[in-house]
Amino acid sequence: MSFQFWSKKLNAGVFSVGGEKNVVFDVGQGKVIGVFPGYVVGTNPDGTLVAIHPLGPDNQRKIEILNLLDLIQPKSSE
Repeated sequence: MSFQFWSKKLNAGVFSVGGEKNVVFDVGQGKVIGVFPGYVVGTNPDGTLVAIHPLGPDNQRKIEILNLLDLIQPKSSE
């Protein structure tokens, strides 16, 4: 496990687990509040947007932007 960055907005640390999976750990709650795949390339100043390289050999030159606020929002019931 390695530290990737701190999200000021979420009051959470983002850690890489095994190099391919990332977890968002909320310090106040003491638990994981989100998980996302990919290799972290960078983030915005408040730590809500993350640039990642998606997993897979065909995606090494691609960059995707992930909004962590969308990742941790409770999913609406269907």
